[in-house]
Amino acid sequence: MDVGWRILNEKMIQPAKARTDQARDEMSKNRFLQDSFRLATQIYRCRGYAGTIFVSGQFGVYTESVSITIALPDAAPPVEGAEQDALNVKLETDDSKGVLLIRTLVRRLEARSEQWLDHDDLDPEIGSQGTIGFNLPIVDIGWNVVVKLTVYQSTLRRYVAFSSKLPAPSLPPPPPPPSESATGAVKGADRGFADV
Repeated sequence: MDVGWRILNEKMIQPAKARTDQARDEMSKNRFLQDSFRLATQIYRCRGYAGTIFVSGQFGVYTESVSITIALPDAAPPVEGAEQDALNVKLETDDSKGVLLIRTLVRRLEARSEQWLDHDDLDPEIGSQGTIGFNLPIVDIGWNVVVKLTVYQSTLRRYVAFSSKLPAPSLPPPPPPPSESATGAVKGADRGFADV
């Protein structure tokens, strides 16, 4: 009976578990792609940007992508209110890899838009791109997510002017500093060595 169970386990159960784990990992990676795309789309909507959002992910040997283009005539003006405030707080305080990447790309785009102020006759679509993940050289296998944002300079300038009139978002207060005991040691700190 033990031999039959071992064969069943090796031939059917373990491979099925491996496929399930692989599918779960694949879904979580795809979720990262979707979350990055959703955040970038929310930024464009709240800030009134026109341009293209392109997010692609390589998972093993497969690459998936999603993109959306917001035409210049379709770009609504920036929005005020709770949604804009919540978005700005998230961009300032969330240090997850995806948000950090998008925050950096958006800041680079906004800074670069000022370089085009001397060219009022042009409205270029300014772009910035970044990658999170890794690739194994030569065999082109790995896991990465690429976020590419392009925004028309006029909508970047419009948002920069709009945001300069808004009050700064109320960020959550910083955590209190650790308290010290009478001996001067920080409470809860792991000393690692005994006092001598």
